[in-house]
Amino acid sequence: MNNPANLKALLAGSVLTAAFAVPSSAQTLNVDIAELEGKSEECRSLGQFIADQGGSIAGAEPTRVADAVNNDVAQECADIQALLTTEAGAAQDSATAEAEAEATTESVVTSEEATIVGEAVVRVPEPNVDVRVPRPEVTVRQAPPQVSVQDGAAQIEVEQAQPEIAVEIPTINVRVTMPAPSIYVLQGDPQVSVTEADPQVEVVQGEPEIIVTQPDPQLDIGLGVAQGEQAPTDQAQDTAEGDGAQQVSGNVDLEQQQPIVSFVAPAEEPQVDITRAEPEVSFSGATQPNVTITMTEEPTVDVQMTGEPRVTIETPEEREQRRAGQQAAATDTPVGMADPAAGGADAGAAANAGQMTVGDVMLMTVVTADGQDLGNPEGVIDMQGQQYLLLSSGGFMGLGDKVVPVPLTVVSMNGEQLVLGTVTEADIQRARDFQYDENQAMQEDQPVAMTN
Repeated sequence: MNNPANLKALLAGSVLTAAFAVPSSAQTLNVDIAELEGKSEECRSLGQFIADQGGSIAGAEPTRVADAVNNDVAQECADIQALLTTEAGAAQDSATAEAEAEATTESVVTSEEATIVGEAVVRVPEPNVDVRVPRPEVTVRQAPPQVSVQDGAAQIEVEQAQPEIAVEIPTINVRVTMPAPSIYVLQGDPQVSVTEADPQVEVVQGEPEIIVTQPDPQLDIGLGVAQGEQAPTDQAQDTAEGDGAQQVSGNVDLEQQQPIVSFVAPAEEPQVDITRAEPEVSFSGATQPNVTITMTEEPTVDVQMTGEPRVTIETPEEREQRRAGQQAAATDTPVGMADPAAGGADAGAAANAGQMTVGDVMLMTVVTADGQDLGNPEGVIDMQGQQYLLLSSGGFMGLGDKVVPVPLTVVSMNGEQLVLGTVTEADIQRARDFQYDENQAMQEDQPVAMTN
């Protein structure tokens, strides 16, 4: 126990000061009520309680009381007040019992003075003892436990419903760079036929100028007699009867001037009729264009969960029961309540089953638009993503006896017959360059896309 000197030094300058009534062992503390302002309610109540008890702190250590009030430890103040209250109640009960005993003793003495002989029986009632035990301060320091858990690998089954995917594609800008083609034109010689009407010719002939120069005639007379002789009478007679003129050819010079020709063109333009045959255009180029797709930016994918996932921890027995229930539900599901995705697949299979196959086409007869029978098809091939019907004779194209392809886009169905439509020059040119390979033929169970 602290002596009075040490306790006074310890409590100096504090709210509570120690005052001992030597040599008594009871301890008292002086309380300065003004210094209790600003303290907690528990500490103020303790200080007021001590002041009401006259500073008595019987049953409590003075240093403990002083430290609790001066440091404003609310819980400590409450515990000390409970302890002091219990001690004060016990002391009061003891004082009451002593007072009652003294009163009984005096009563007996008074009776003795009155010389009353008798026996006095003092019945002391049982005291009411109220013991208030302050709350203990229990500090438990628990060392961290070492827990070792060996858990087997969990089998997790995730049932994911069919997601709904919505893809929004913005406007696609397609830029096609078409190089300039090289065009070669083979022009045949034209056949020109000119029909010209007979011209109307008018000739105006001027009068010719004739100049005749006649020289003097030379007269030679042969009588057959010498000079001075007499000619016979009969000879003279014959001479006299004959023609005395002789025609001689003269020199005729004809001077002819060049005619003046004037050509008068018709007033109307000539009528020219040009009959031109259709050109045969043969197009040869790359089989497929070079397509380059450039994404300007990465697509934005927004995944939204419509609800929170449900996690169920189950035992092997519960898992077996759940699987059995799902199988039973799938078996009992009505046709109308079937999975839409499965229904779409069945519908697609039914649609495919309804299409024509290569084997169906091979059993049909091919005819032209005018009814010419071309027999059965040779087969069906797929060239560059387009299907063609193979015919064993290209005579209807003017290509002779060779296998030719015809696009199925120009083939129509008429009952059990395949009717050929109009083929283009490009189709004929393709057929002319075609080389048949049996390995290109499609299988009989493959579908054929008939347009009509």
